Amino acid sequence: MTRTPTALESPARRRIVVVGGVAGGMSFAARARRLDENAEILVLERGPHVSFASCGLPYFVGGEIAEESQLLLQTPSSLAASLELDVRTGHEVVGLDAERRCVTVQHAGGTEEIGYDELVLAPGARAVRPPVPGLDSPRVHVLRSVQDALAMRELAEREGYDLATSYAYSDSITDVPMLEAVGHAVVVNPDRTLRRLAVERGWEVARFSHPQPLSERLRPVAPAAAVGGAALAIGVGALVWRAVRKRRGA
Repeated sequence: MTRTPTALESPARRRIVVVGGVAGGMSFAARARRLDENAEILVLERGPHVSFASCGLPYFVGGEIAEESQLLLQTPSSLAASLELDVRTGHEVVGLDAERRCVTVQHAGGTEEIGYDELVLAPGARAVRPPVPGLDSPRVHVLRSVQDALAMRELAEREGYDLATSYAYSDSITDVPMLEAVGHAVVVNPDRTLRRLAVERGWEVARFSHPQPLSERLRPVAPAAAVGGAALAIGVGALVWRAVRKRRGA
């Protein structure tokens, strides 16, 4: 296992290592470059994409955004050219030695240690699944990344799901892109802002007062066909996206 020395150990530039890209990590890296034109800024992202339009994910699944490349805002090469950032995708940080000032990184070429002078942790988060009976179904998927969107789009195309006859359920203003992408939007227990938006756009409003199985929670606000459909995604808040299977030949 190789180790890259820090600037404190050699007369090189000060090295800032950022763990994680996308919104948090890349925002910091861009700001750090503006504050220090000479620093070596290294961004380590374990996924394949370092910057993408998360609000566009449901539109990609629905086909309004045709190509995966249209979701990508920046690439390692574009960031190197514009901000002189060293962005490495497919690099997962699996260890940290604060005393030696280095991180352990795994990638396709093996494992290495990378030293740092300053370290910023922006690893992101995992989607939280609320404790609602039924969400452990294998038909329920998370929509947070480009990879999630690709998998859902492939599933929709393979199984014949159609967003024009799909339902989106949400209690969060952050899920507006998903609500806009489907044919039938239902806001659940909305606050004042979301309720006003629902009225303006003609979305249905539903209220649930106690825990129930997922199918029972959806039954009062969805037609029988939707209740029997496949749950495609769960996102921020209590969003449950149920896709109705196309009627063959209808």
